[in-house]
Amino acid sequence: IGTILLLLSLLYSLRKRKLIRAGSPKGLLALHESLAWAGSLCLVLHSGIHFSAVLPWLALGAMLIVVASGLTGAVLLRRAIEVVKAEEATPDSEDNRVLNAATVDLMRRWRVVHMPLNAIFAALALVHIAAVAFFWHW
Repeated sequence: IGTILLLLSLLYSLRKRKLIRAGSPKGLLALHESLAWAGSLCLVLHSGIHFSAVLPWLALGAMLIVVASGLTGAVLLRRAIEVVKAEEATPDSEDNRVLNAATVDLMRRWRVVHMPLNAIFAALALVHIAAVAFFWHW
């Protein structure tokens, strides 16, 4: 269930990259955040405590890092929205332009980190799932 929820959370990424047209980006972002949280919680509960299995722990650790990165992105996005609203209130303020540029730069840098972290988690999760499927009856 957790994996399915995480896969469904990718609808936001598909919409953002214009691979699908359904849904509003704002609504899909909220759905992305909710499904990612729920899926991550399910996978944490699924992981249990198996100290002898290294691969699941690596995948779980990568997932938790991605969740922390996602929380950072959510905070940065909310800050960016605040900056834009402040700039709309006083558009000629030099402070607002500098803050806006800094916020946009932070979001860009965050994406450069968040996307590779997602790829690492996805690779570890796929290897874990493949290993479970391969050794199922062993």
